[in-house]
Parts: sequence; C-alpha cells; structure tokens
Amino acid sequence: MDSHHPVKVIKRAERQRPGPPTAESRSPELSRRDTARALAARVKEWVSEFEQARPVRLQELRRRLGWPEIGGDGLAVQAVSDPVESER
Repeated sequence: MDSHHPVKVIKRAERQRPGPPTAESRSPELSRRDTARALAARVKEWVSEFEQARPVRLQELRRRLGWPEIGGDGLAVQAVSDPVESER
C-alpha cells in the first residue's frame, strides 16, 4: 500500500521571480486603506455640511416656536418686522 508521490524539483532559473507589480497584475479595486480613507473623507464632508446648515435650522426652529432670536453677544434680539410700541 505504498503510494509513490513524485516530487518536481524547480531550479532557480525556472522560478518566477517576484518583481514590481505591473498594471496588469494590480486589481482595479481599491485597497482597504483607500476605501477607509474615501469613507472618512465622505463622512467629514457630511459633518461639515451639517455644521454649516445648523445655525439656519436653529433659526428656523426658533422662529416656528416663537422664541426670541439671540444675537452674537448672547442677548435677545428683537426682529425688525415685529412692531415696537414706544412708551409715552
């Protein structure tokens, strides 16, 4: 029941030497690192868009709720369109 397994001897000249990857051998897909970088850049863009739109959304929300608008110094600012009654 002995089975014979032939062994092929490969000489140095017959081996394929690893060289720099050619355009044909590279896969067109992005590596994991490049995919992660692209995802991080996309999320960073979404966050910056959200932060830029945030004051506008807060201002609209305050207007809908009837809250006074707040100026840059933290004091309440009365809208120009609101009627102002002077004291006499």
